Amino acid sequence: MIDHHSIISLLLETGTITKRDYSAALHESKETGKSPHEILLLGGKFTVDELVQALTIHLDITLLKEALGMERGGGELKLPSRP
Repeated sequence: MIDHHSIISLLLETGTITKRDYSAALHESKETGKSPHEILLLGGKFTVDELVQALTIHLDITLLKEALGMERGGGELKLPSRP
């Protein structure tokens, strides 16, 4: 499952979008019913390639957490029990 907040966080952390861009998109989203991602993309704040890169990073992190047995959202490492 794709966590939209994580993707926005990655776009913010990489400097692809600014907090101001996101705030404006949130405001417009409430008025139009469109998603903030759609508003930002169609407004030229980031490219499809940049979105794909953020999605790839998000999925890589998610898969790594699953492989390490980390609880979702908790960030704690859950090690398998020893025989």
